[in-house]
Amino acid sequence: KGAQEGEDHQQDDGVPHGRPIAGRGVGCAGGYRVVQCTSYMNPWILKNRYHNRAWLHTDNDGAPGDEISFPDTTAVIVAEAL
Repeated sequence: KGAQEGEDHQQDDGVPHGRPIAGRGVGCAGGYRVVQCTSYMNPWILKNRYHNRAWLHTDNDGAPGDEISFPDTTAVIVAEAL
């Protein structure tokens, strides 16, 4: 289905294709079947919201451990009508 009226959609040509996430090929509500489901880290969010503002670390017995990467921020789901 198309975008809802009033929704703001932007395409970032620099966004790399993401990695598959759970749910591929699984039926979903509303009469659709998921064909492809991927996620990626939006580089704008990483640069403008996370860089030098937030950090994620493993737990090292109650103290910060090694720094780890942020989880993906965006999902792209392609589905076909059943």
